[in-house]
Amino acid sequence: GQGDAILIQTPVGQNMLVDAGENEYGDVVVNYLISLGVKELDIVVGTHPHSDHIGGLDTVINHFSIKTIYMPKVTQNTQSFRDVLTAIKDKGLKISTAQAGVDLPLNGVGCRFIAPVQNSYEDLNNYSGVIKLDYGSQSFLLTGDAGTESEAQMLAGGTNLKSTVLK
Repeated sequence: GQGDAILIQTPVGQNMLVDAGENEYGDVVVNYLISLGVKELDIVVGTHPHSDHIGGLDTVINHFSIKTIYMPKVTQNTQSFRDVLTAIKDKGLKISTAQAGVDLPLNGVGCRFIAPVQNSYEDLNNYSGVIKLDYGSQSFLLTGDAGTESEAQMLAGGTNLKSTVLK
C-alpha cells in the first residue's frame, strides 16, 4: 500500500523518525517505537505534506517528547496537515525548514538535507525533504516522494548521491 515511516537509531542512542504513514498507522508507529524502548525523538521529519507520509505524525508528536521537527516550507489544506500543525503548536514546538544544505544534528552520523533545492514547485512531491545519511562505509538516501524535477536538481547540486541504500 501507500505510506512511509523510517526510524534511524544512532550508536549513541539518538532517535530520528522520518514520516509516520497514513492517519490510521499513527498508533502502529507509536506502539512500534515503544516496543523498541524509544522514549524521546531527537528529530522528526515530515518529508512533505501528503497524508501517506505525515498522516500519523500528529499521533507520534502527541505521544513523545520531541527535540526538533523538520518539514519543507510548503502547506496543504488537508485535515492531516492541519492535525500535524495543531500537534506541533500544542507541544510548543517550532518547525525547522527542511531544505538542501541543512545538517541534521546526529552525533557520529553524517546527515543532511539535499532537497528541496528551490522554494517553489508545481508538484507537491518535489518539496520532499530528501536526506543523505552516512555512517561508516554505509550510506542511505531517503527520498520521500521526490520527482524527476527534484532528482535533476540533486544531481546538478554536486552532492555525491551514491548510496548503499536507496529508499
